[in-house]
Amino acid sequence: MAPRTLFAALFAILLAAVPLSDVRAGDGIVTANAYRSFKGVKTVSVKAWDNSDQNMAVAREIETRLKAGGYAITDQADISLSFEVKNLAGTWTDGQRRHILELEGHGGREGGENASVRLNLFSSETGGVLNTGRPGQPNTASRYLIEFMLDPKQGPRLWEGQVAVEYTGGDPTTLLKRMVPEILPI
Repeated sequence: MAPRTLFAALFAILLAAVPLSDVRAGDGIVTANAYRSFKGVKTVSVKAWDNSDQNMAVAREIETRLKAGGYAITDQADISLSFEVKNLAGTWTDGQRRHILELEGHGGREGGENASVRLNLFSSETGGVLNTGRPGQPNTASRYLIEFMLDPKQGPRLWEGQVAVEYTGGDPTTLLKRMVPEILPI
């Protein structure tokens, strides 16, 4: 498969869902930008930005896809496809509830000494008798993101792309490996 054909399909993909079986995930987003022609490229080196076990599994998946597309994988290639995996933590509300009445008691045999009752009239955060407080912030799911760069040994970048997907559980390495075909549709 020609190098140009390899990445030409990236421009047609705007929104992609990661295929699921034993991994749960939300919708994915694929973006890519080609800056220069890389016609005639037949050999590529694949480089992870760090050598974690997870990234090495993703690198092997990338190499498998490129080999299936007719590319030779070698460390001495003039073009390198490097990538970085990011785990972007989501945000959640703390679930604060409106507290209007608080009872507290300490000490004494009869239980009446040091007893107190608090009536919450107003609270900017959680609310009280006179107000409802601030609304909670919306929850944001955690996401996995893989950023790709196609660079020659010398000269400006040829291509870059990324694929991001919401993560809701399962094996992260399996999810990341399933993201690779979305950005490299060979």
